[in-house]
Amino acid sequence: MGTISPRLRLAVAASVAIAALTLHPGAAAVASTAKPSTTATPESSATPSASAVAPALTTAVDTTGPSLIGGTVDKTTLSPSTGNATFTATVKASDPSGVKTPTISADSTTTDQSEGFGSMDLVAGTATNGTWKRTITLPATAAPGTWEITLFPLNDTLGNSSGSFRTIGTVTVTTKTPTDTAGPTFISGTVDKTTLSPSTGNASFTVTVKASDPSGVKTPTISADSTTTDQSEGFGSMDLVAGTATNGTWKRTITLPATAAPGTWEITLFPLNDTLGNSSGSFRTIGTVTVTTKTPTVPPGSVNIFGTARVGSSLSATTANWPVGTTFTYVWLADGAAIRGATKKSFTPSAAELGKKLSVKVTGSLPGHKSASKTASATAAVAPGMLVTAIPTIVGTAKVGRSLSVSAGSWSQGTTFSYQWFAGSSPIKGATKSTFVPTAAQLGQRLSAKITGNLDGYTTTAKTSAQTSPVVK
Repeated sequence: MGTISPRLRLAVAASVAIAALTLHPGAAAVASTAKPSTTATPESSATPSASAVAPALTTAVDTTGPSLIGGTVDKTTLSPSTGNATFTATVKASDPSGVKTPTISADSTTTDQSEGFGSMDLVAGTATNGTWKRTITLPATAAPGTWEITLFPLNDTLGNSSGSFRTIGTVTVTTKTPTDTAGPTFISGTVDKTTLSPSTGNASFTVTVKASDPSGVKTPTISADSTTTDQSEGFGSMDLVAGTATNGTWKRTITLPATAAPGTWEITLFPLNDTLGNSSGSFRTIGTVTVTTKTPTVPPGSVNIFGTARVGSSLSATTANWPVGTTFTYVWLADGAAIRGATKKSFTPSAAELGKKLSVKVTGSLPGHKSASKTASATAAVAPGMLVTAIPTIVGTAKVGRSLSVSAGSWSQGTTFSYQWFAGSSPIKGATKSTFVPTAAQLGQRLSAKITGNLDGYTTTAKTSAQTSPVVK
């Protein structure tokens, strides 16, 4: 066969270069850096040398995806319900251009559950030939059965892909049947009171429950329920006050309102449960309390006495700050002893109370309540009364032998009088009646009469009339 002409060699070289560029675009950069030989003949200088395109041909050789060398899973059986749910997947792969970070996931073959999807970590070697690992933890709710560990298609840095998913291992998830399959054990339950009177404020009681369970008792729940109505109070969780959840004591204090229905109230313990979901399955009455109703007493307000403690002067009892609707009765007292017949709001002291201290006891009544009494503070000692008086008037003509009389006017009822007639300023001896007949001894003198009023318990008071004209014959 003859020698290949330079033009033919150039054509072949160009074809090879174009093919290399088509297979891998990155070769263009290498081809563009090739230089023609400086010692070439004129003919060869017009034709690129074979060495100028050689690098492009070498770079384009990596056109396949990464190679999987091996894949393993360090565990084959897991029991997530007991906490042993973690395993590690290992992948070895190589590629001359470098393997991109592999991705894996764990998938149940019997359900649509999937866990642990994500990138692996390079733990040994390099991207061109390395080892990657990823640890996956299955939750307690992981479905039992086979789980496949799937390696997603491997890719290199040039975009080449292995093109397929691979199962690099399996793990079998098992469920471990717990040994504790029974509900908690009720040990005891007590209520610290048996009788309550909410209307008086004595309405709180404390419930105590003791229980045990090897897996732990969940917080117990109680309530107090009337057996005669649909009233229910105190529903809620108890507090652990001693021991632990496996063997402990719980307490809860319940307060019944003032409106709690009278009668029996049952203290109910709801079904006990443990942390594994086991239940005692039944409600339990752990005690009863009896609610009694006690009639409340009217809350007393204040009582005061208005007026001056004096014989004949009226006094009044005043009340304040008693509940609306309260009605009152009264008893007046003298030195602490009830005054017979003095049972009204007002009272006028008589001579019998002179010198004594007065007070009044007020009793308030209100429907649905017990009555309450309050006594006012005592007054000062009762002082003598002040007589109602009038100026006396003389009736008649001042003439010797003519009878004169004196009129007292309006005085306090019951007042008695004594009299004394005067001639000028001198008392007339023996002239001590309400009438008087002038004699010659009084001729030319002006007459007057003094009346003195007396009433038991009152201050004695005297009043004198105006003088008459001079006595004539």
